[in-house]
Amino acid sequence: MGDNTWETLKDTLNIIGTFLFPVIAWMFYTIFNHSRKIVMLEQKMNESIDRRLDNLEGKFDSLDQKFDHLQTSIQENRLQIQESMEEKFGMVLTEIRKNSNDD
Repeated sequence: MGDNTWETLKDTLNIIGTFLFPVIAWMFYTIFNHSRKIVMLEQKMNESIDRRLDNLEGKFDSLDQKFDHLQTSIQENRLQIQESMEEKFGMVLTEIRKNSNDD
């Protein structure tokens, strides 16, 4: 009975090994192939994201430059308007003083 049990166990393990090892080998092969494809896909996605981020960064830099230029232009125009108003008020005050001195 002891020899028969070991022979039955040996035969069972041989049958399991005959089907199990190829299945395990195929499973590992498939997993490695998929992992390589996933890595390649991840690299492509990272490249795409980097390109888009660079594009957005360029657009934001352009907007920053435009805002800086606009701010400078507004300040210059404000100073010109202020100088012009001071000059005109000065002329009006001078005319008023002349008119009050003439009277």
